[in-house]
Amino acid sequence: MKSINYGIIEGALKEKNMFKSYFTTLKKENRLNKEDLETLYSNIDDYFVNCEKYGLQVREGQVNMALSVFDAIESADNLVIEAGVGIGKSYAYLIPLLYYFSLTKKSFIISTSTIALQEQLEKDIAKLSQQLNIELDVVIAKGMTNFICINRLEKFLNNPINKSKYLKEFDLEKQDRKDYPRIKDNMWKEVNVDHCQYSKCKNCDNCEFYKRRNLMKNINGAIICNHDLLIEDLSRGSGLYGRNLFKNVAFIVCDEAHNLENKVRSAKTKEIKINSVKEPLKIAIGILEKRNNYEYNYNKIISVLEKLIEHINQNVLIKIKELNDKGIDIEDCNGLEFHFDKEVQDLSTKIATIINEVNNSVQLFSNKDTEDLEEQLYECNQMFQVLASGDKGNHLFWIERKGKRNTIYYAPKNIDEIAYRLFFYKDELMQLVKAPNKTFIFTSATLSVGKDDFSYFLDNIGANKVKEGLTVEDSYESPYDYDNNALLYSCSDIANPKNKSEYLEQLVDKIKELIILTHGKALVLFTSKSDMKYVYEKIGNKLDDINIYIQNDGSSQDIVKNKFKNDINSVLFSTGIFWEGIDIKGMSLSNLIIARLPFPVVDPIMEYKKSLYGDKGFDKVYIPEMLIKLKQGVGRLIRSEADKGIVCILDSRLPKYEKVVKKTLPIKNMTKSIEEIKQFIYKNKINE
Repeated sequence: MKSINYGIIEGALKEKNMFKSYFTTLKKENRLNKEDLETLYSNIDDYFVNCEKYGLQVREGQVNMALSVFDAIESADNLVIEAGVGIGKSYAYLIPLLYYFSLTKKSFIISTSTIALQEQLEKDIAKLSQQLNIELDVVIAKGMTNFICINRLEKFLNNPINKSKYLKEFDLEKQDRKDYPRIKDNMWKEVNVDHCQYSKCKNCDNCEFYKRRNLMKNINGAIICNHDLLIEDLSRGSGLYGRNLFKNVAFIVCDEAHNLENKVRSAKTKEIKINSVKEPLKIAIGILEKRNNYEYNYNKIISVLEKLIEHINQNVLIKIKELNDKGIDIEDCNGLEFHFDKEVQDLSTKIATIINEVNNSVQLFSNKDTEDLEEQLYECNQMFQVLASGDKGNHLFWIERKGKRNTIYYAPKNIDEIAYRLFFYKDELMQLVKAPNKTFIFTSATLSVGKDDFSYFLDNIGANKVKEGLTVEDSYESPYDYDNNALLYSCSDIANPKNKSEYLEQLVDKIKELIILTHGKALVLFTSKSDMKYVYEKIGNKLDDINIYIQNDGSSQDIVKNKFKNDINSVLFSTGIFWEGIDIKGMSLSNLIIARLPFPVVDPIMEYKKSLYGDKGFDKVYIPEMLIKLKQGVGRLIRSEADKGIVCILDSRLPKYEKVVKKTLPIKNMTKSIEEIKQFIYKNKINE
């Protein structure tokens, strides 16, 4: 046992006051008794004191985080904890939870945003369980949309055009999304599981999703899932009579928790498929006419429907023109504002009324053969009622445009309240019968803005409504030596991004200059796809002898990521998931170029959130969103103790936000001098 190890452990214990009287009367179902708590603490202590024999270095932040998780196990209180890059947060929560499982045989869940982290966690658990001599089951669980629906695929391939184009693409031996990197997201949505009949489905015996779901019901150990599946399961009923899949679970870790708000909203988002009413209406009116009811004229009803569609399309074109006049490309928008006017609401109300009347008439002749039809008509009626309620109701609407196709989506406005009920709320009946709590541990490297300010994250997931039973820890900072190994360049001699044409011309020159300085080794992060494509077209796929790659349009970026990683002196132009979805250690990523501060692009959801704060909306929503994403992006640079590099922010607006940016980012050394950047590059041999 080395003294430095024990000193860190001892110091961490003193700082966290671990010897306080935590062996109090048990109040919650999942709390351990005194003897088991002592055993759990002793096991955690022994592991970190002796971790060098497992080839690990002692990291004070990791030890502190593990002790925070121990606190959460002891108290069964929820925990919010931010861990900087390099802390080793996975081990920090896995070690206490594995020991907890060995004592109680209660399963635990780890929920993440990315498949990469899920697969890494599976490896980590396998390694740790062997080290700790703990046997447990481990399963990676995914939401239904990640799997092929055999019924929907058969229906899709019944179309001769689809069959000729896609038949060879699919193999029912492989039903997981990750097995189809060439299939684009919009096409995948045509064949994936969007709802499930489970044992009632004729293809359930061959359905990979159904098989895995049954496996999860009997799991005894660790369940690794994505946020989508976790939210889906919690939504099925977290109350006493809930139909949760994850039953025997005491603790749930939400890693990459900064994405939870968006995941909850995504789970509650629905699509308005106006044309979906045509087929059930046609069948229903046919049934009525067979019974001599000629009250409803199908063609006249459809003409009302087409009038609504045409009106919506015209409104979309007007909105696109407004954006284009402002120099905004629709490709860079996260949806378009849905314009409600009297005609939209009147037509929607009229259609909803007709559907309801038709359904009522069909129900007069109701039998087993019409049950599905009645359900379809009911759902269509509900859909048009929501549309008729307009933006003054409880829903937020937006339109996504793919080519010339407009799709309407809507979601509840009160996502924070929904998140609160999912993660924290326990109704009176559950309290009365002392139903066991599930304790949540929310963690990420990017939960706070400024110095330990978690208010934006807490507000978004409804945690600000929690009166007791929630601990928010101060951030555990990265152990990496940013002061000596990283330098941030604030480029002031570039046009404001609002002057788009001038800015883009200068952006091309700046990026070329910086790429040449480091002889490649650069990841360029854009907030705008159109900007990324413009710069790529101007520079091309090669600059001198430096290869330049650009992310593809598919869902999987593994191919282009590996090209960039293995070609050390190359460059990758990217946006979207690469702000947080890339982990490349070593020289290949030594120059991180951020084209502009990542304020939200045109986004109806952000605009709605902003509107809730009146004049303070920009400060309360847009600045925190920018800072969190900037923190994620900057986190791509230093991924190990040996990494060195520069971050270049090519946005003249940076000085305006410099104070809060410095408080938020781990890199504190900032310069406006390109000469200082050159000296840093040469000193650290990044240009070789």
